[in-house]
Amino acid sequence: MASKDARKLSADAQEALRVRVMEAVRNGMKPAVAARTFGVSRTAVFYWRRAVAMGNITSLRAKKRGRPP
Repeated sequence: MASKDARKLSADAQEALRVRVMEAVRNGMKPAVAARTFGVSRTAVFYWRRAVAMGNITSLRAKKRGRPP
């Protein structure tokens, strides 16, 4: 089975994926199960969870990509 590579998604799609995973965790899904379901790493889910706990859901927004000018 081929795994998905979220790095190849657009920035908006990555942001939507992060928000969907966090909504699932907030609604009672365990982080490890959410990681398996959405095809992301457990480490990423715990990192996003910590970011949301320290800030808010807007901390999951996509940031500017690429090398600075």
